[in-house]
Amino acid sequence: METEDIFQTSTSWAEADRRLRVLIDQQEDPLYRRRFEEAAAARMLRLGVLQRSDAPEALETTGHYTQMLVRHGSPDTPLLADAISRLDGHWSADRVAEVASGALRAAEAYAARGETCDDCRSGDASSSTPPEVVATSASQGTFDAEGAEAVRRLQALAARS
Repeated sequence: METEDIFQTSTSWAEADRRLRVLIDQQEDPLYRRRFEEAAAARMLRLGVLQRSDAPEALETTGHYTQMLVRHGSPDTPLLADAISRLDGHWSADRVAEVASGALRAAEAYAARGETCDDCRSGDASSSTPPEVVATSASQGTFDAEGAEAVRRLQALAARS
């Protein structure tokens, strides 16, 4: 069973989540599992039906996949800023700040490597927005305008504790 099959045949975000967790648990190679988790988490967080739901179960699922991306150091700041913003009010201010800080550290590490953010959106193609330089607290890197705005949103969320 591949992830694409899961997303095409699941009748709800909850079913897709349940099936993805089983598939993730079956991955034995640590490197492959990490990449698989990153791709699966990003795909789940992009599900429109999950994004629109304020049900506690949907927010818990959003939190699960958000923390997975942060744990793996995803530089996908727009996706993470959106997800963490959704969790604001569901999670405590301290937890929101902690996870937002982790997302900022990942963005800073990515920027410190001097790479452009053309490929940092967990598989998405780069934005058509021209890149601009964004200063984070530890370094400067190249992010497009959407990434720059996401960094600012993450900084505001991180400052809440």
